Amino acid sequence: MLALLASLLVMLSPSTASAQSTPNIIYIIVDDAGLGDFSPFTPSTPVNTPNIQALADGGMSFTRAYSSAPVCAPARSSLMTGYHMGHASMRSNSGGAHIFHREVTVAEVLKTSGYATGGFGKWGLGNPGTTGAAERQGFDHFYGYYNQVHAHNHYSAFQIENGLKRNLPENAGAPRNGLVSPQHSHTFNLYTEKMRDFIRDNATSGQPFFAYGPWTPPHQDNSIPADEPLYQQYANVPGWNQATKIQATFISMIDREVGRIMEIVDDPNGDGDHSDSVADNTLIVFVSDNGGSQGSVVYDRNPGLRGDKRTAYEGGLRVPMIASWPGTIAPGTTSDLLTSFSDVMPTLAELADASAAVPQDVDGLSIVPTLTGQGTQTEHAFFYSEFDAAINDGGASKRMQGLVWDKEDAGVTTTWKLVKPNPSASTELYKLMIDGVPVDPGESNNLAAANPAIVAQMQAIIDAEREVERIQLDTNPRDGNVTQHGLRPTARTLGTLVNGSFENPQLAGQSLNGGAVGWSGGIVQNVPNTEAAIGQEYLLDPVPDGNQVGALDSGAGATSEYTQALTDGFGDPWELYLDDLEQTWAVDLFVGRRADSLNDPSTLLIELLGDSGFSYLSTTFDTGLVAPGEMDLLSLTLDLTTALNSRATLTSDLGGGLTLRLANTGGGGQVLIDQVELSVVSDFLPGDFDGDLDIDTADWLVLRDHLLAVNGQLPNMSLYAQGDVDFNGSIDSGDFIAFRESFLLLNNNDTEAFAQLVAIPEPATLVFLLIGLFGTSGRGSHRRSRIDHLHTDYMK
Repeated sequence: MLALLASLLVMLSPSTASAQSTPNIIYIIVDDAGLGDFSPFTPSTPVNTPNIQALADGGMSFTRAYSSAPVCAPARSSLMTGYHMGHASMRSNSGGAHIFHREVTVAEVLKTSGYATGGFGKWGLGNPGTTGAAERQGFDHFYGYYNQVHAHNHYSAFQIENGLKRNLPENAGAPRNGLVSPQHSHTFNLYTEKMRDFIRDNATSGQPFFAYGPWTPPHQDNSIPADEPLYQQYANVPGWNQATKIQATFISMIDREVGRIMEIVDDPNGDGDHSDSVADNTLIVFVSDNGGSQGSVVYDRNPGLRGDKRTAYEGGLRVPMIASWPGTIAPGTTSDLLTSFSDVMPTLAELADASAAVPQDVDGLSIVPTLTGQGTQTEHAFFYSEFDAAINDGGASKRMQGLVWDKEDAGVTTTWKLVKPNPSASTELYKLMIDGVPVDPGESNNLAAANPAIVAQMQAIIDAEREVERIQLDTNPRDGNVTQHGLRPTARTLGTLVNGSFENPQLAGQSLNGGAVGWSGGIVQNVPNTEAAIGQEYLLDPVPDGNQVGALDSGAGATSEYTQALTDGFGDPWELYLDDLEQTWAVDLFVGRRADSLNDPSTLLIELLGDSGFSYLSTTFDTGLVAPGEMDLLSLTLDLTTALNSRATLTSDLGGGLTLRLANTGGGGQVLIDQVELSVVSDFLPGDFDGDLDIDTADWLVLRDHLLAVNGQLPNMSLYAQGDVDFNGSIDSGDFIAFRESFLLLNNNDTEAFAQLVAIPEPATLVFLLIGLFGTSGRGSHRRSRIDHLHTDYMK
């Protein structure tokens, strides 16, 4: 056991690799661009991309590169963690989900070899304050958008830097579409400049660096500076609408910034003397996060392919990808290697001499042999993708799946593509290639009915590779049975209140003048949906057209409140579990003040209530911190308000629903709420001690035996030793609560010590049990490595 922990600590400790022995790495991933946007992949493209062409001419272009998912956040999750969509923890695109602390990212891996790590653009894997925030996932510096919904606005009123809000007051009133006055700051220019500074600083200091550029263009909104010179080359193209002109300008802006990145690599101090160039020791990768978003763009962004972004067809998953490394990657070459985002971590780790830090269960393969032309390339036999749009759209599951399979038979390799558009749709089968020669890249000839054996074989691959999504785990602690909803979560978004627009024509021209401005017919109108997905959007919408911001009114100290019972995504109340008592909770709110408010700011009360009425969480926020007329992101981490020493209260709330209560408790004006998100912050699974993915009586017994044998935490009394801590004649969930109370009483209410105690019982008894449970199969080892990593986190 000690040897296991020691090896893990060594694995995660910084190496002594020098800057000279490992390359600098620049990884640029743009948002929603397709093969048709760039000349190396579509020579006939109407968009000018000379710098990206130069990058390809000096490096390698990939003709079978795939995004792991056809949307932003899941694709980036795979890129950062090395898992395909059958194993990745983030498969939604809600804007509020986050990866967990225990997950290892590319940045964390590279830091073990002494790399400086910086990110500039759209993160999308965790809001500030969550375990998925970039600065908690290995980045020394991150500037840009943490939430992909926030990233839709290229003239945002703020950016996030290392978890802190950086206001951009010059962007007040900037339109979200069209040509925008140069007095406003286009955020693309802000974070690419910071990226150049990061590269310059580290190139001149000699420290190896990882510069991650998740750039937001060409993702809509369609807004660019009115004085952008690149727009002029598209302004008068016949037959082009404004959206097409701006999207083409976005691509050329990307191209310009790629050129500026290449310049800073070749001449870090910018003095025209290239003797300080680090180009020969710098790998630059350029890729898109998914297939092109066609929308109203008139030229074909995914030429010859079916579908676009948000589909499991080739147009949604095939991406342009270029890798350039002068002197190492042969110039002007192409590769038809089947590769996807899960390959990024093992590839960059091998180049950085950091492979020992890569979790053993990642799905990716290093493509270093292909890049360098040295060694034998191990190849994937298949590529798997999925995405469930239900988390964004509500309703029943809309999970789409895609599987590309290179099937070799009698020396002939046939590339098959299976597509399942949604769970209720018929399975589709296409023959993409034979021995690398395209047959049906446009997926126009469905061969499923004629090839049932192939369909069955491919479905078997999916069934073997797809685990239940780890952020949708759900068990019942009262009977220990896995419910129809899947398995128990370690962290998840409980609910999202979204209404979209800050504009509110119903309040135009009205003045508060010390009194309340109320909604006719009540403050809140809920939109019921009994089959809503986790992360369902609840509307704060008192007016039928759905475009108004929800409001909490107050005047003369009156209180009006909004209460929304949180559901588990299947219409049932969200349930508290034994381990939830040790979780902390995060609340993100977009709150605002009336622009014409003449009153003192209001105070917003935020509470989380159990079914019993017990207030688990409570905090207040002074809306005076928000500028009048503006929306502001407020991120809060809420702690338990009191020691939970009422066994009756806790027992009644186990299995009960939670209510998020927002109340305006007084003061003048009005609190406007655009979005509220509640999520669990803690990311360990302290309840499932026996590793069967249930939280039940057996887990308490495992913990009891561990505590008795090693830590001596239970009194040496017969009933206690048997596990009946509350002396009610049975061993059940109440015993966990009773033990918690006793521990806190004996340890001066040290809840942090208790959380550490039950999070991961460290000695060998439990760990060897877990190894026995999970160490016997491929996917078993997948879970075991996560437990090992949890131990490492606990030791740190």
